[in-house]
Amino acid sequence: MAAHEMKDPLSGIIIRSHPAPEVPEVATDGTPESAGLPASSVLSSHVSEPEIFYDRMRKAEMILDKYESDIVLDDTPRLLYHTIHNLPQRGSIQMINEILWLGGDNDKLRQLRNFFVDAVLKPIGATAGQTVVPSHPTGRALEIDQLMSEKERLTRNDQEALKQKCLRRDGYHCLITQKFDAASCTDGLYQRKPGELGGFTQCCHILPFALRKFNEENSMEVEAKATIWWALYRYFPALRGKIGSSTINQEGNALTMVTVAHEYFGLFAFSIQPTDVKNVYQTHTYESYYEEELPKFLTFISHDQSVPAPDGDFLNTHYVIGKILHVIGLINKFPRIRGSPDDNIINLRQDGSTDLGKILSRRLLMDW
Repeated sequence: MAAHEMKDPLSGIIIRSHPAPEVPEVATDGTPESAGLPASSVLSSHVSEPEIFYDRMRKAEMILDKYESDIVLDDTPRLLYHTIHNLPQRGSIQMINEILWLGGDNDKLRQLRNFFVDAVLKPIGATAGQTVVPSHPTGRALEIDQLMSEKERLTRNDQEALKQKCLRRDGYHCLITQKFDAASCTDGLYQRKPGELGGFTQCCHILPFALRKFNEENSMEVEAKATIWWALYRYFPALRGKIGSSTINQEGNALTMVTVAHEYFGLFAFSIQPTDVKNVYQTHTYESYYEEELPKFLTFISHDQSVPAPDGDFLNTHYVIGKILHVIGLINKFPRIRGSPDDNIINLRQDGSTDLGKILSRRLLMDW
């Protein structure tokens, strides 16, 4: 049986162009990363000066207040307003600079809105939280494994290795509910305490696994991934040097969660915001349908110091994107590839018509 050729979950994404890529990025010290700008430029001041930062913010808001459009339900000013108010400061000043650069050009402002949705909100919002590592295959599920190419089997092995590292680091518990991992208990890796509740856990990526490298022979896919990472580094500068398409599968980008918590984390029903205290995080619940009672604060305790802790900048990126998606009302507009009853391996059709390739794509986060 031939191996099934996998599909990049972001291969079909269309990213509309940025209206002003020539606007230089803000450097670590708050200055633009290119020299030679005139003293009167909107880019010539330091982010570190609060009065200048908020003055720019007000000027950007004034431009957005004057925005006019013939498009019905045009959310451009609202989306850009909430974006500059929620991005990390360096990312915020970056977008403020771009708004000031574009001035009153409403078409360009709309284009900026479209780019941010296409390159940041859509890739993260539509693919986050999907399960990559399935349970150990049994019975007819082996049909799916047999369809995997060597590349996909290696990917799955990498995911399983990451999961085991995170389980050791997290003490074989879900970091959200504190339920112990039932499989680890069965395997003798964890000793259940009296009265302790357990569940089946998964390795949850903070920034979605779909942002990894994929088919480098497909120039459109390569360009799309490069554009997404360019945008993430532009508006979330703390990510630069920490994570990229080749390092998405790292311990700092993964959490141990029970299945339902993983699902709702990916749905942005809740998020985890870093606090000023090391390893202490605040939870934010956005949707009432998440039934698990979340503590207001979480403390991540490492049980294996050799495994890096979850990265606060990655969690903050997830938190900010989730907040923008909810406040703008875009959270339900992005398609999510979620399993239907037909995807269940016990529901394979007897007439052989089940699309195993499609199931495999969803099982490994390869569909869009």
